Amino acid sequence: MPDSRVHSQSFSLVKNTPWLLLDTETSGLKSPIFCVEIAAQRMNGLEPEGAPFTALINHDVDIEPQAESLHGYSRVFLCKNGKPPREVYSQFREYVGDRPIVAYNLSFDWGRVLEPEYDRLSIPPIGRPAFCALTLARRSVNETASHKLEVLRQFFFPGEPNSAHRASTDLETTVRLFQTIIWPRLEKAGVLTFSEVIEFSCKTPVAACLEHLGLSGGKLPAPKFERPSGRIDPLSELVGLISGILSDEVVVDAEIWALRRWFDNHRLDLPVQMEPLRKLVREIISDGFVTDDERSALTRILKMLTGSSLAGKKFVFTGTLTLMTRSEAFQKVLTAGGQVSETVTAKGTDFLVAGIDAGSKLRKANELGVSIISEGDFISMLENK
Repeated sequence: MPDSRVHSQSFSLVKNTPWLLLDTETSGLKSPIFCVEIAAQRMNGLEPEGAPFTALINHDVDIEPQAESLHGYSRVFLCKNGKPPREVYSQFREYVGDRPIVAYNLSFDWGRVLEPEYDRLSIPPIGRPAFCALTLARRSVNETASHKLEVLRQFFFPGEPNSAHRASTDLETTVRLFQTIIWPRLEKAGVLTFSEVIEFSCKTPVAACLEHLGLSGGKLPAPKFERPSGRIDPLSELVGLISGILSDEVVVDAEIWALRRWFDNHRLDLPVQMEPLRKLVREIISDGFVTDDERSALTRILKMLTGSSLAGKKFVFTGTLTLMTRSEAFQKVLTAGGQVSETVTAKGTDFLVAGIDAGSKLRKANELGVSIISEGDFISMLENK
């Protein structure tokens, strides 16, 4: 998916950032899933821009009873009031343009509903996925045990009429959450750009994200956004991603989709030993639904792949560490069965851990093609050693 372009944006979320908020209602949860209502709102920073897009879609298919009880749309109603799918998506494409798309449950709205629907209709994807507002809420809201949109609506906006499971109403609630709850917390913590919000929405462990925002419940060091410049080989990058996924012991749908995006972006330089994982990820999400057995199988293989990430590895440190002292870092490597060196060499260095104001060792690692990781990556490796 071409969402890598989104990550290159570095302007403030509150000023002149075009994006799009999306919500769907569906025929149910059994594949194939059909979109019966689509609603979207163009956003400019934190402010809605113009009128929303709303449309009912008539696929002339049965609606599961539970779904109909939630949104109220029957097959007969949709046949009478809905528009043909191709007509709706043609209008939707014009409305979206090239804006990055945010949804409250992106893995469902995009991965299980829209992407398969585009395939069925043989039309190119519309827009590009950016981040999931649900996973962002998990990392920025700790007042409720559940982060379902209707739960947050009742907690934060108790006077708001409860017409949940209508796409347009869910959009309005999500906008209010961004404006009054989520964004003020991110801004106070220094998460200021659209690309930083995307990154923060995928950070693990969740407890560290809450701690970073000054919220109770987090006990681990706050995640860092700095990433040293330089060459990071695909295997080290993938191991770092897997370590982050496993750090809170829960593999959620958004993280599985993140793995697929990584594999899609590294087709030409995929490490051979990761080919079984790539096939498993594609198989798991081929039907747009992740079963408990599939999630367990994926968790097992991820743990197997990262089970000995430090043992026998040789580390060099450069720059200032912010979450531990240099001697503490040395001790953690040695305790985990790794080795520490003061000199960067092509064959004798597995990882250079680059802190703040890294100097000549970082330049040397770049020249030699040594894997460069951030302090946050190093901590993720420690957590999953």
